[in-house]
Amino acid sequence: MEIITTHHITDLDGIASLILASKLHPKGKIVLPTTLGNSVKKLISLFKNILNFYSLNDIDLKNVTNLILVDTSGPNRINPFDKIIDHVKLTIYDHHPLNSQNIKYRTKDVSNSYGSNTSYLLDICLKKIKNFNLKQHELDICLLGIYEDTGNFLFPTTKFKDFQMAGYLVEHGANLNIIKEFINIPLDSNQKNTLNLLLNNSTYFYLGNETIIFSTLSSEKFIGGISELIDEILKIKNASGVFIITESKGKISIVGRSTSDNLPLDKILGIFGGGGYPNAYSTTFKGQTIDQATKAIKHQINTLINFEKKAEDIMSSPVKAIFSNLSLKEANILSERTGHSGFPVVENDRLVGLISKKEISRLVNHGMGKLPVSKYMNKNLIIAFKDTPLSKLKELFIENNIGRIPILHKDTLIGIITRTDLLNALYDNYSYSKIGTQYLPEILNKNFINFFPTTLKEIFKIIKKISLIQNQNAYLIGGIVRDLLLGVPNEDIDIVVSKDAYTFAQEFSKFFQVEKIVSHEKFKTATVFLKNSYSIDIATLRSEYYQYPTALPTVEEGTIRDDLFRRDFTINALAIDIGNKNFGKIIDYFKGYEDIGNKLIRIIHKVSFIDDPTRIIRACRFASRYDFTIEKDTHNLIIDAIEMGLLSRLSWNRLKSEFQHILNDKNPAKGIKLLNKYSLLQLIHENIFLDNSLQKKLNLCNKVKNSLKLNINFWLLFLLVLTSQLTSQELNIVFLKFGYQKSFSNNYSIGIYQREEILKNLENCSLPSDIYELLNKYPDETIILLGLESSSSNKRKIKSYLFKLKRKIAIIKGEDLIKLGLLPGPDFKGYLQKAFSIQLNMKKPTRDSILKEMKLL
Repeated sequence: MEIITTHHITDLDGIASLILASKLHPKGKIVLPTTLGNSVKKLISLFKNILNFYSLNDIDLKNVTNLILVDTSGPNRINPFDKIIDHVKLTIYDHHPLNSQNIKYRTKDVSNSYGSNTSYLLDICLKKIKNFNLKQHELDICLLGIYEDTGNFLFPTTKFKDFQMAGYLVEHGANLNIIKEFINIPLDSNQKNTLNLLLNNSTYFYLGNETIIFSTLSSEKFIGGISELIDEILKIKNASGVFIITESKGKISIVGRSTSDNLPLDKILGIFGGGGYPNAYSTTFKGQTIDQATKAIKHQINTLINFEKKAEDIMSSPVKAIFSNLSLKEANILSERTGHSGFPVVENDRLVGLISKKEISRLVNHGMGKLPVSKYMNKNLIIAFKDTPLSKLKELFIENNIGRIPILHKDTLIGIITRTDLLNALYDNYSYSKIGTQYLPEILNKNFINFFPTTLKEIFKIIKKISLIQNQNAYLIGGIVRDLLLGVPNEDIDIVVSKDAYTFAQEFSKFFQVEKIVSHEKFKTATVFLKNSYSIDIATLRSEYYQYPTALPTVEEGTIRDDLFRRDFTINALAIDIGNKNFGKIIDYFKGYEDIGNKLIRIIHKVSFIDDPTRIIRACRFASRYDFTIEKDTHNLIIDAIEMGLLSRLSWNRLKSEFQHILNDKNPAKGIKLLNKYSLLQLIHENIFLDNSLQKKLNLCNKVKNSLKLNINFWLLFLLVLTSQLTSQELNIVFLKFGYQKSFSNNYSIGIYQREEILKNLENCSLPSDIYELLNKYPDETIILLGLESSSSNKRKIKSYLFKLKRKIAIIKGEDLIKLGLLPGPDFKGYLQKAFSIQLNMKKPTRDSILKEMKLL
């Protein structure tokens, strides 16, 4: 015999599941439990003539071979079938989460896809049964099952499939009017009496910010309808959770409801068996008394409760506040340079107001920039304290329609919470993943370390461990994150931490063999040099702003957003959380990932080039390195900064470093072309012009760099090519400007006219020794430049020099000459040079053949 059944105190979802299971198992007999919910009793009384249900009295357990359970798993709440569950063929259709009690009987967990068991079974029927259809009463009952178990689609466990399956039922004729007849049925007189008894027997239990109600009732008779009553108590008491514990006929039953994520009922009550969700659960207790059940539940709550976050857990700190007497114009500049969307206003160390960036900009645009902030700040403050719970903060934002709340400890301003901070806390780092229409790639999760070498994996794991030990947040930032997204190898490890870089570095050094730690207290940084050749730069989170254009930045403590805001471009303002709490979480406030996808170079704020004009050269460098385009607004701001003459105010030491970086990068030729686009080459020398001839030489130089393996300074080669139009005298001026020593200038100041003379002489060289003698006076970088400017015949000679002649090792040594009777003296060097020249000119030189040619044998 094949039996289809469900749990005791059956609900509408269970009844609908029985009907659908019978479609999948047409030979099965539907057997109702002995105890039914009130809504089910009413339904059965209406439809009993057309529902082919059996009672337990109709069944002989000895004849059962197949048992099909719906809306439940395992032996709990299925008496008397619990006695045969381990001895028959078992099939389970249950949408509840797996737990320690039911995992023995099933392995499939569909709770993330279905909030109702009716939805789960209906979906299976539609997929497995050809020409599937339901009668009118079956359509109506299935719709009731979905509505009831999803709380009219309002329970947080409701899933997309529930809407989809309900849509199917309505589309095929289910009657929506039946919902109001069976869902939220008014309480009858017996239920009202039971409700009053439960309310009178209620006690409060407080933990953290949660208010929990325990209602108890003992009766000789069966106590039904508890599931309807518990929702009423939840409303009346306005509690975070309610537990109703009833004792009837020697059996203790527990029903729980929760409206708080901090009270996961499946974890609190799951240890006792039963089934349900984090917000609704029922089970039985095998102890002896109601008091024992209450104590057991409280113990579970104390052990497992997730305390609600407080203001101090989510606030941004430290806070950038401004003084009330600051002018609106100064406040506007500060908002641009710090990226803050508003400021708390202080006076005599007390918080006196708030003002937003939008308000500041509007007032400045209306010509009120000279007036003090105090005149227009918002003085009607909505504040919170460091222990204010998240739920209260949410209320404050909604009720007052505000964008930020200052956080105080006593009378001291210690932090601020923006609307984004709140959303981050409520919706799992809302702003970090808010990146337009792009999808984050697979690497941006806790497995991102698998894309790095073994040593770096270990380093990241230790950083995560130290984050826990020291309670410091830690982030991987900058170029290494950008290149991870681009699939470009990068092992330059830059870390920022939330409290103190030096103590973090000291703790880090305990786990690795360290050569030394170099710290800079002024800039709150530390660098750890490992014996395996890696180095890790660690900095304390900081904000920067510039007192005036081209000045060095003023550094203050900051948040991760502040730290990323001070970066040059959006593609470099990405971070990955490598701390203990959110390991692998991407942080992208400025849509850097989106710009990487669109291959754009974009600055973070409008005064970026004014603050640091060297970013203009950097924009050209990154655009050339990754073959990106400088975004339109960024391009226009570059033009504005150049027209303001900001680059001319910089020291040549800073410019030299940026030029050297671009000349040493992946694609210097394209970078130089971009520099020329913005007329920046004239900063090096006014007589540098990127004509077709120079561009051709630069492109050839790129090919040389990518194809020939030469041990030279390629940035220097590109500098020589870039300045190849200049005379020796002009080159000396450039090298002096760059701060190079006189010996450097003597070696490399081979101007255009000198090179023309060298190439002319090279044309007349026919013997290898002549080529060697002419070219060996000059550095390799100059030789390659000569090759780029040469005729085809001279190119062959230069190639022969670089790859053959220059690599020859002299066969005749000084000791050979001494053995022949020659004594060291003024002519000794000449003999050696002559021997080497003879060697170069021979096809197969030997010691004897060279000495014979010298007439020494």
